[in-house]
Amino acid sequence: MSPLSVPFGKVFIDTIYTDNAVTAHLLATDRFEIGPAVAGKVYFLFQGEPLPEREVGNRIPAACGLPTVSRTILLVLAYAAGVLLEKVYSLLRLKGEPSMIRFVARELSTTHWFDMDATRRNFGYQIRPSLKRG
Repeated sequence: MSPLSVPFGKVFIDTIYTDNAVTAHLLATDRFEIGPAVAGKVYFLFQGEPLPEREVGNRIPAACGLPTVSRTILLVLAYAAGVLLEKVYSLLRLKGEPSMIRFVARELSTTHWFDMDATRRNFGYQIRPSLKRG
C-alpha cells in the first residue's frame, strides 16, 4: 500500500515517556563495559503501547489544556503541499525549512514501532511508568 493511500486511523505510532527514555539510556551507559556484546548495535526505545497517530497527536495538547486536532487533511494533499513549499523555498532561496515537507507527509502516513527485545535483554529495560500514567 502506498504511504499516500493509508486509510485514516490505520497508522500507529509508539512514543516513549521521557522518564523511560532517560532510564533506558542510563541502563545502556552501565553496560558499555561489556564491550562487543552490546557495542555498535542499534537499540530501539519505545513505550510498547502503539496508538493511532491522531490519539498520540492529541494527547500532548490535551495534557497542556490546549484544543485538540479536530480536522484532517488528505495525505496526498499534504505531500503535494510539501512538494510545492520545497520548490518555492528553493527557487526563492528562503531561509529555514517550509512548514510542510514531503518527508513529514510520508512519516505521518507510516506506522512506527519496532521490536525492543534486544533492549530488554541486553540492558534490562523495563517500561515504567505506562504512557497513560506518565
